[in-house]
Amino acid sequence: MPVAIVSFKTQRGEVVIAKVASSFISYDQAELNLKELGTDDFDTLKQKGRAAWNKELGRIKVEGGSIDQFGPFIHVFIDPCCFQGSSLNMTLTEM
Repeated sequence: MPVAIVSFKTQRGEVVIAKVASSFISYDQAELNLKELGTDDFDTLKQKGRAAWNKELGRIKVEGGSIDQFGPFIHVFIDPCCFQGSSLNMTLTEM
C-alpha cells in the first residue's frame, strides 16, 4: 500500500498550502483527479463538494432503518463501483 510523508522547512507563521489527490485505479488517475480540482481554494472546493453531495442525496427520502444501516447506504454514493485490475469494471446497478 503506497504511503506518503511530506515535510516542509518553514519559518514561524509561514503557511503551506498543498493539494492532494488519490485514486483506487492508478497514479495517472490520481494526477487527473488532482487536475480536476483546478485552481479553487479549499473553501471553494468544500462548498462545491457539499453542493454536489446535497444534490445527490436530496433526491432520496429515507424512512425507518437504524444508524447502523446509514454507513452502508452512504458508502454506495462514495464508492459506487467495483474495481478490478487497473480499470473500473462496473457500477453496483450492473451487478
